[in-house]
Amino acid sequence: MRQARRLLAAQRAEHDALFRAHYPTVVAFLARRIPVEDAKDLGAEVFVEAWRQRDHVIVDEDRGWLPWLFTVARRMSNAWLAAQAAAGARNARMAPPAPEDFTARVVEVDAANQQLSAALEAMVRLGEEDREVLELCGLFGFTPAQASITLGVPAGTVRVRLHRARQRLSEAIDGEVAS
Repeated sequence: MRQARRLLAAQRAEHDALFRAHYPTVVAFLARRIPVEDAKDLGAEVFVEAWRQRDHVIVDEDRGWLPWLFTVARRMSNAWLAAQAAAGARNARMAPPAPEDFTARVVEVDAANQQLSAALEAMVRLGEEDREVLELCGLFGFTPAQASITLGVPAGTVRVRLHRARQRLSEAIDGEVAS
């Protein structure tokens, strides 16, 4: 009994260290997909899942836990987005019309942030695969091998996608600046 308690205490300490080390990064990843407050809550849920799966996950020493945590976060955020879309569709019929001046405010914000807007527009025009690989490798600093775990494709595929996504992003930004 004592030995089981020690093992559980050691596992909890390891999980706490994992949480402290990676929670901010997981929340940042989620916040790129969903609102920050929801990302914080969902980020905690990712670590609950990590605790549940602790005996079944084999973590590569070179890659660490982060690719697996991002895989779980990606799956959970996709489910969250689907649930929000379903709720939004139900609520859209009851929503009041948007105020007239809303469009004017959006135009003002766009004018003030023209360069940022151009870059964001370029990212929006990219496909989901391009955005994901750019976020993982560019924003979060994943290697193609680490991103391959999160995306569920071979590392070579990630390298090709990353190269092509960078080219398409550059072309999209150049197109925005020229317009």
